[in-house]
Amino acid sequence: MWNNEFFSTTIDGQEYYVYNAIHLSLFFDEKINSSNPFIYLSINPTFYIKPDGAIPKSVRFEIGKSYHENLLKWQPNVKFNEQIEKWKSILFSDGKLQFEYPNDSGTGFNFTVSNDTMYVAMMKNSLPKYRLYTPNAFDLKKIIHTGIQYSEPRLDFTDNDNNIVNDFHPMRGLINYKPYDNSLNGNVFSPEINLAVICPNKHNEFLYNFLNRLHRKAEAGRNNPDYLLNYPGFVQAYRIPLNIPDPTSNLWIDSSMSINFPNALQAATSLADSIKKKIDQLEDSLKKNVIIIFIPNDWSGITDVETEHEKFDLHDYIKAYAAQKNIATQFIQQSTLSDSMICQVNWWLSLSFYVKSYRTPWVLQGLQQDTAFVGIGYSVNKRKPDDKIVLGCSHIYNSLGQGLKYKLSKVDDCTFDSQNNPYLSYQDAYKFGAMIRELFLNAMGDLPKRVVVHKRTYFKQEEIKGIVDSLGKTGINQIDLIEINFEPDAKFIAMSSNQQEMKANFFPLSRGSCFLIDDYTALLWTHGIVPSVKSERNSYFQGGKGIPIPIKIKKHFGFTNINTIANEILGLTKMNWNSFDLYSKLPATIQTSNEIARIGWLLSRFEGRTYDYRNFM
Repeated sequence: MWNNEFFSTTIDGQEYYVYNAIHLSLFFDEKINSSNPFIYLSINPTFYIKPDGAIPKSVRFEIGKSYHENLLKWQPNVKFNEQIEKWKSILFSDGKLQFEYPNDSGTGFNFTVSNDTMYVAMMKNSLPKYRLYTPNAFDLKKIIHTGIQYSEPRLDFTDNDNNIVNDFHPMRGLINYKPYDNSLNGNVFSPEINLAVICPNKHNEFLYNFLNRLHRKAEAGRNNPDYLLNYPGFVQAYRIPLNIPDPTSNLWIDSSMSINFPNALQAATSLADSIKKKIDQLEDSLKKNVIIIFIPNDWSGITDVETEHEKFDLHDYIKAYAAQKNIATQFIQQSTLSDSMICQVNWWLSLSFYVKSYRTPWVLQGLQQDTAFVGIGYSVNKRKPDDKIVLGCSHIYNSLGQGLKYKLSKVDDCTFDSQNNPYLSYQDAYKFGAMIRELFLNAMGDLPKRVVVHKRTYFKQEEIKGIVDSLGKTGINQIDLIEINFEPDAKFIAMSSNQQEMKANFFPLSRGSCFLIDDYTALLWTHGIVPSVKSERNSYFQGGKGIPIPIKIKKHFGFTNINTIANEILGLTKMNWNSFDLYSKLPATIQTSNEIARIGWLLSRFEGRTYDYRNFM
């Protein structure tokens, strides 16, 4: 639905008219502890483009990005609320909406939509005596739910005496303390981290100087001041030397090549074969290395090629090849060398090298012991619609939030829904349960007492029975099967109040906010406001844009309290070591499993093998 307010913009010679609009949808609320469920009309400000014919995706993205940035800049929560109130005054000019279905049919089948707003009273778990204030004239019946704001999960590090210490901020934890596994360096692990490089000769000097920045301090400056801290240098952050090879050494290999091929696909596969040979050369070196693969700008047209019958992605192809050899790789684009955010790049890249050398910078504090968290991801070969092949990926995490091993397997017998999502048969679900037992036993030396399974789709009864029967066979009876998905129709506005009025906060909802929809379902905000690294009185909003949407957590089987499950998921959003962001929007179990399942198609022999997930990062 749109109104007559618009602006015009011209892209690639075509003029587009962009109108203020809203997207209307329904949000269903079972209203826990009540026999009267609710259905809400969700109003989401958006835009409508004329002409409304075939608009290229790139154009729609460019217009949408500009529109939302302008609409919600500086104070997204306040601006979003203003838009909602504006549209409410248009839609509910008479106080409520009434419909007959079918329209004007005389059936008497009537609907009424009131202009009342649903409120949720949020309490902080860190403040058990927290008092909720509302304006004197506020109707308390509008508070449909009460919820809780979980504290930001904390991460464990070690101090100089190898005692466990913690901090919610990963950079500050490394600066003030030591990595969690620091005591293993020089004992279990090598006393140093070694790099090897594959790079065209003409870029050697630039890449060498860029890598050596990691040894030096870098000021955060004004960039992201509520999160980013000064980079202290690699040894000061990780307490271990980083060895960067000299471009003249045998650990720095030239990857120069001519790209004179009849088509892009041939050029891409030839480039991949050349890099594979360089990896084979480095594999023979005596030291265990993290291999850097430099991607210059003049390769941009052949790193990602798609034809009518084939898709080729250099990154995925090389990751799959190296993973089979148990080799960790790091791709570096030429554009990264000129990135102005030096401090941020140094933090992100240094973490990558530390983790890909099979080390553990931090772990989660406070998760239940003897618990295995498992993510299920799928990849469907959509290029063969008459012969669908499904690849499943299982990623085991222990009670410290440490990712252990991946296992990839073909799914022999499954069904599909209308969106092409696969569902396991009883037999495949039973085999999945056996795979969990095997992976955890091999990694930890014992079976878990509790297993929590995360996936992005509904658990069907065959899947539930197969997993429960398989795990129960070895005495694992504490099982939780959890569906996790985004809930885009549930956009809430953070409000504050005093005795006179209730108004929108400057910042959106706090991360960790959670409330129950029913006994088995909760909404959890994994994205939102967190304390600033400067002071807990200040706020930090990762990304700084938009209104965060929650994830919807649905328990299909299990007896664990849904609040415990939500808190565990919140913690696992901090365990994606492929980024130095404070958190990811999805738990690592879900995020990593889907990524590896995608790359898994390129593994020549994936059936039955296990892989270290660091090799896919």
